[in-house]
Amino acid sequence: MDTWLDIVKMELEMLSPEGQTEPHNEVGLKDHVVGEAEPEVRKLYQLALRWERTAIESLVAARYINDRRRQEQDVERASMLRKKSEMLMDIFWTSLKDHYDLWGKSEIGIRKGWKVVWSEVEVPPIIDALRNFFGDI
Repeated sequence: MDTWLDIVKMELEMLSPEGQTEPHNEVGLKDHVVGEAEPEVRKLYQLALRWERTAIESLVAARYINDRRRQEQDVERASMLRKKSEMLMDIFWTSLKDHYDLWGKSEIGIRKGWKVVWSEVEVPPIIDALRNFFGDI
């Protein structure tokens, strides 16, 4: 019996670089480019997106099924795929943080061209005012 990790490995091997969906967002003014995501890490992103899309499709399909048992199966499948997608995304972000030593950065992202960035977080003015009043807490 294959484990979840075996299935992930197999699905990652089957993904080809040609059909990959590239991130849409351009590098922003507050983004600091640190490099480009490696092809193997890109596959994690792609598989996570695929499973997320399939989860959504299962939920939509469940809505239009009259068979209660089948509907519950589709909803359960969607829940399972969504959780697995989240796990892959966590591995994806962890891989980027490790590779580019971004553990101290509060916000990292992936941009068009597979650029890996960390971004400056804008602190709301009220937070600055509270810090000035109370000091750093």
